[in-house]
Amino acid sequence: MALKRCMVSGMITVAALLLLGGSANAAQTGKIAGRVTDQASGEPIPGAAVMIVGSRVGASTDADGRYFIINLPPGEYSVEASLVGYRSATLTGLRVNVDRTAQANFALASTTIEVGGVTVVAPREVIQLDVSGSKTILEPSEVTAVPTKSVQEALALEPGVGVTGGIRGGGLDQTQVIVDGRLAVDERLNVPKMTVVASSLQELQVLTGGFNAEYGNARSGVINVVSRPGLGQPIWGGFTAQYYPAHKKFYEPDGYAAFGENSFEWQTYGKDVTTTRDIQVPDPTPGNPNNMKWQNVFAGWTAIAANSAQNPKGLSANDLLEKWRWQHRVKDYANTADYVIDGAVGVPIGQQYGLVIGTRMEQTAYATPQINPAYKDFQIDVKLNFRPIEPLRLNLGVMVGQETGMGASGRGLTSTIYRDFGPSINFLGPTTKYALYGNTKAAFDRMAISLTGTYTLNQAAYVDAGLEYNQYGYNISAGERATPAALILTSGLKDTLDSVPYGWIGTGRNDGTWMNYELAGQANSRDSSDWHSIRLFGTYTNQLNSQNLLRAGFEGVFVTLNQKGGVASAQNYQMQKWTATPTRMAAFVQDKIEHEGMIANLGLRMDYYNSNGEILEPWQYPGNLYTNIYDHSAWGSLLTDWDMAASIKNRFGPNGTVAPDSLQTEDVSAKIHFSPRLGISHPISRTTKVFFNYGHFYAVPQNQYVFGMYPNQPGSIEYLGNPDLDMPRTIAYELGFDQELFGVYLLHVAGYYKDATNEINLTIRKALAPTQPYDVIEPFNKQYSDIRGFEFKLSKRIGRFATGFWSGGVEMVTTTRLGYARISEDVNEVPVAEFRDAPYRARPYSKLNVDLHTPRDFSLMGLPALATGGWSLNWLTSYQRGADAIYDPVSSPGTLLSQAYVKSPNVAYPDWWMSDMRIQKGFTFGKVNCAAFFDVNNVFARKVWTGSMRGDDLTAYMKSLHFPIDDPLIEDTRGNDKIGDTPSYAVLPLRDQWTLFSYPRTFSFGVRVDF
Repeated sequence: MALKRCMVSGMITVAALLLLGGSANAAQTGKIAGRVTDQASGEPIPGAAVMIVGSRVGASTDADGRYFIINLPPGEYSVEASLVGYRSATLTGLRVNVDRTAQANFALASTTIEVGGVTVVAPREVIQLDVSGSKTILEPSEVTAVPTKSVQEALALEPGVGVTGGIRGGGLDQTQVIVDGRLAVDERLNVPKMTVVASSLQELQVLTGGFNAEYGNARSGVINVVSRPGLGQPIWGGFTAQYYPAHKKFYEPDGYAAFGENSFEWQTYGKDVTTTRDIQVPDPTPGNPNNMKWQNVFAGWTAIAANSAQNPKGLSANDLLEKWRWQHRVKDYANTADYVIDGAVGVPIGQQYGLVIGTRMEQTAYATPQINPAYKDFQIDVKLNFRPIEPLRLNLGVMVGQETGMGASGRGLTSTIYRDFGPSINFLGPTTKYALYGNTKAAFDRMAISLTGTYTLNQAAYVDAGLEYNQYGYNISAGERATPAALILTSGLKDTLDSVPYGWIGTGRNDGTWMNYELAGQANSRDSSDWHSIRLFGTYTNQLNSQNLLRAGFEGVFVTLNQKGGVASAQNYQMQKWTATPTRMAAFVQDKIEHEGMIANLGLRMDYYNSNGEILEPWQYPGNLYTNIYDHSAWGSLLTDWDMAASIKNRFGPNGTVAPDSLQTEDVSAKIHFSPRLGISHPISRTTKVFFNYGHFYAVPQNQYVFGMYPNQPGSIEYLGNPDLDMPRTIAYELGFDQELFGVYLLHVAGYYKDATNEINLTIRKALAPTQPYDVIEPFNKQYSDIRGFEFKLSKRIGRFATGFWSGGVEMVTTTRLGYARISEDVNEVPVAEFRDAPYRARPYSKLNVDLHTPRDFSLMGLPALATGGWSLNWLTSYQRGADAIYDPVSSPGTLLSQAYVKSPNVAYPDWWMSDMRIQKGFTFGKVNCAAFFDVNNVFARKVWTGSMRGDDLTAYMKSLHFPIDDPLIEDTRGNDKIGDTPSYAVLPLRDQWTLFSYPRTFSFGVRVDF
């Protein structure tokens, strides 16, 4: 039996080593280390046993009394130190975090001293002395305390983190999200998927500066999510439900509704046959004191019926009124509720198995009526923990999810589903409110299967290894077509109409009034693409001695993209169908050095990327050949040739059917880069540290720039993907300071600088085709950015009655592009040089969170704890200075900034202020904790400016304001207005004024149960 077990262990070890890899296989465990000494003399005690209580995991001390226990999942532990001749000592409540060292020191008393074993409760850590970068570790209670509805929104409360996941000035594609070691990323769109089942959360880490070499394909930050296991602990569970009653997500003006009989358009056009409408419009006539005049925009249905030019069918006024009402009959809105349901349960099955099932469902209603009335996201996670033999832990995970809602697909790899985040509200366009089918329905399906394992080689070393399979599918399509019908009018006449606005007709349709409403829309996005990927990963970890923790490994990610989609309408047909197989691999080695309290993280990473694409030579060397081959008359039909690159190659390549060998092809070269990483934490005392980190960080280019080739009408090439793009790089520096204050407060201060190079931007090339000139857009590595920032956070995470934080920062981003923005094959046209972006001012931000609470056993004035305990009030206020903008009424629309009259910001938007709160009451019934909570978002009902209005209305509004500008060509009356201000003299549009402001005060209710 022993021999058989040994053989099984050896085979597993060999298999793990064969899979060894995984630079993105983020650490999912931490360690405990410390020293055991004699209480009387202070001398080290060698050979003492230090064990995790309730397990067989432990270590023995060396000659200097030091020990370490590695490969511990995050959580709270009790640790016991013992040795014959000494009284044992136990430390309880010791918190272990991922990728960190928890200190547990013991002073043992001799058995000659008549005392029993000693138990001490570990103090709550305030300052993280062993962290060499900006890292926030959140516990589940901290995520559920704040007035947010998702982990993603809770993360946005941290300094430098945006609500959509961007970190420190970087785009979403620069953030890596890892859930239980699995990459949560959409490989086609190069963006993370941030759906997290909060009820199964064990620990949440946010790394915004100086992450180690094990993390790859990330240039700005890493979000590491660790879930609770089902093995090794009693049955547990959690459930949260939050409900937002149906509500309006915009502000309606006094006297008018957004839809229905009380809307402005119904009061104008749908009320009766005699109503007319006059409005005030800008009047440029010199000497007019108000610069305004009255203008008639609707003469009434009676007058229109009498005008044969406006009424060629000879309909009566009542018929015209009835027809208008039919085409604008959408009335129901703001009648769909928002909700979140989140739950998980973990069940141990015997001594070797554990099962965890978690699910999350979210519904967020759209602001205006749509085919799909709400964005929905559903996900279910199933994890099986298995320990077949003592040194081996296996985890099998399956994730299935789906997003549905309204979406769009561009001509490239840019499919998206519209989702509202807080004050960011979609579908507030003033002219499209009746084009219910102008947008397309979307459904994104996702699935992941992962198998990971950890094999402990000995007390000091273990191997992680695993295999992932991920799959995404996209479905973007139009809704039901409009149904032809003959509307019977009150006069008895028939008018051939259809079911619009319910249905789509493949083209736009305007209602022909001053309101200028679109009734149908094109609904021209199509996408039935999919992708799948296989990832092999793993690491080898060895605690070489008490000072050096070595990690090494590599990974491989192999992606297959199957593109099938684009834009299809009567006016435009730009579909693509092709397959691409990009590959990325990486290897790393890093050492965490701990010496007398000082921490140094040293690492080196190698990244390999190959798009496995082909270069078409004329694409690099433009000229007549380039022009001829990429002209629509040369390569084929828009309706049948969806893989245009293949069509061109088949006609003009080495075996071409039209002009063999006139087009050369070449495989792209692989891109290999090395990234040094360095992080140092230097404790000055037990309550103070300074830290510094430096590193190179690479990420693969977004696939929308790498692959694809799509046409323009009547058939020329409009866009060429660049399969030879290099990996953008960021060199980041961070210097910070942490100070513990009064044993409960932590002051964190950090400054950072990021040098981003080889970023991607577009060049427009004017090609002189035989039939007509046309523009070709091509992406290149030609953009550079400097990002400078400062952050601070004063937090109090320990408190019987009060906790909270105050954070803030400021960030500056300067972007430059090299080369030319526009070049032409016409030698008589001067190329347009690239330019540096206009210098926008920094936008300082700040967030304040205060949590006032009573312990669940708290009794006030003799009242029972059930009545006075478990209460909490969580208040959250955020601020950010308003963004700058350029107001240039002199230059024509579309003028390049380098050629515009105004080249730098001269106006601004109002500052952002927002306050939310959560009131919560908790109850305890045995081992079951329950809570009911009530949220108020936008407590003070501050209006959030959207500025969504028609072009002429916007011109009139901007002209009416008095900006702090001295140039008389732009501003004739200097003032201090900002865009979004509504002084008495502001010219606001009468029509669809409801689109101007969003995010009114909202309320929600919720319950939470944990056991």
